[in-house]
Amino acid sequence: MTMAIILAVGIGAVGNGCSLIGGTTVSQEEAREINLENQRRVALKFINDYSNPELTALRFTNEGGRPGFGASWRVNAVATVNGADFEEILATDFWGGDPLPDTPAGAAAASVCVTYSDGTSEILK
Repeated sequence: MTMAIILAVGIGAVGNGCSLIGGTTVSQEEAREINLENQRRVALKFINDYSNPELTALRFTNEGGRPGFGASWRVNAVATVNGADFEEILATDFWGGDPLPDTPAGAAAASVCVTYSDGTSEILK
């Protein structure tokens, strides 16, 4: 009986277009907005941490999310450095993926065109 109730509640939440983010149920639109805010936040962190002037573009390939309870929010992205694309995973507390070219000593980040998962874009530095 308990299993049936849990299953019914789970189906109801999915059927209503709800997501669970940070332990709170939110609508799909709210989840999309949270993911876009997080994309911008991790883009700024990545650009600051990897301050290679040859980094010209960053494109998010999905909305992002948490892969499990207790896991950091993360998203897949393609970083364009000196004309070459590198697949990266950007998270709120780390980033990694394809090995990136070394940053020249004393280099400062250039302006980067960031394209979010919804197709909008902006220039960040």
